[in-house]
Amino acid sequence: MLERGLDAKRALDTANATRGICHLIAQLAGMVTPYKADDRKPEFEWRTNPFMFETFKLGILQLLDNFKPAGEARSPLEDHPDFPRGPACGPFDTPQGQADWAVSILLHNFEKAQRENVQDRFGLDPDSGKPVVSGNTARGIERRLYGMEQAKRDLAIKDKGGKS
Repeated sequence: MLERGLDAKRALDTANATRGICHLIAQLAGMVTPYKADDRKPEFEWRTNPFMFETFKLGILQLLDNFKPAGEARSPLEDHPDFPRGPACGPFDTPQGQADWAVSILLHNFEKAQRENVQDRFGLDPDSGKPVVSGNTARGIERRLYGMEQAKRDLAIKDKGGKS
């Protein structure tokens, strides 16, 4: 029971750290594009201006470098042979390999994002007639789907049908 509590605390700490870095990145976006038009929106947005995009990208890398943990970047597989493996976890071979895997999955999900009901997507168990996915799992999936849809809208990404 203590171990589960510690796992939950680690997960919360990770979520807090992610929320913190996202806040700093949002602040950075405003700082790299400080000139505002009459409507108070950035005159040169990182999303539409190549100079501002490169500035923002380099700023994010510099920001992340300030929080880099000490030590060598080694695969968790070296020290934890029982670490989960497989297509759902990524290769964990090199930092670049893991990043390539994560970004490809993320962008695939981003491109396919559309608001849908989890039950419509996963359906019902043919034997029991109960939802295949329900409760907290269903709510988590719906939140991620909604978040991807919102990200697409916020980034002004148009889908293949020409809709934004």
